[in-house]
Amino acid sequence: DLKAAVGEEVMSGRGNPDGIHWNFEAHQAVAELMIKGLAEAGTCTPASGG
Repeated sequence: DLKAAVGEEVMSGRGNPDGIHWNFEAHQAVAELMIKGLAEAGTCTPASGG
């Protein structure tokens, strides 16, 4: 859910209000959700250590 991942960052003014350009925290949230989704699908195994 992309909106859940970046909505607060964009709407709070911490990201670009055009919704296209996000700050680092929003990019990190999207990456974490992608890794989780891929792991749940059995496509990858998350690396340890962050």
